[in-house]
Order: sequence, then C-alpha cells, then structure tokens
Amino acid sequence: MEYLRSNHLELMNPDRTEEVKSVAGEVNGDLKLEICGLKLQMCELKAQLGQMMVKMMEGKEEIKQEIAKGNKPPAVVTCNIC
Repeated sequence: MEYLRSNHLELMNPDRTEEVKSVAGEVNGDLKLEICGLKLQMCELKAQLGQMMVKMMEGKEEIKQEIAKGNKPPAVVTCNIC
C-alpha cells in the first residue's frame, strides 16, 4: 500500500483519476478524428486510381481498334497524372 501511495498518486486521489480519464478521452477523440481523416484521404486516392484505370482501359481499347484497322499505334504514349 505504501508503494501505491508513493508511486501512483492517481490511484489514491479520485479527483486526479477523473482528470487523467478526461485527458485520455480527449487524446482518444483526437486520434479517432485523425484516423477518419486518413480514411477519407484513402477513399479519395482510391477514386483517383479508379479514374486512372478507366482512362488506361479506354486508351488500351483505342489502341486495339487502331491495330484492327491496320494503323500502327503512336510510338509515344503520354499520360497526364493530376
């Protein structure tokens, strides 16, 4: 018991325990908010990746059509990433 009194005052003082819980709750809330922000960024990046994939597939289809017509595809293919 003496060890607890000298080394863990928050266990012996109920007011202090409530303060620690309050601070922990604020930190936990901040972390949850940051995680939600990161999840939103991931979703936005996935959407951009999906759009790029669609553009690549369209380009691939255009090249196939040109080859089917007997035309050679252009020697240089450019890609603009925004």
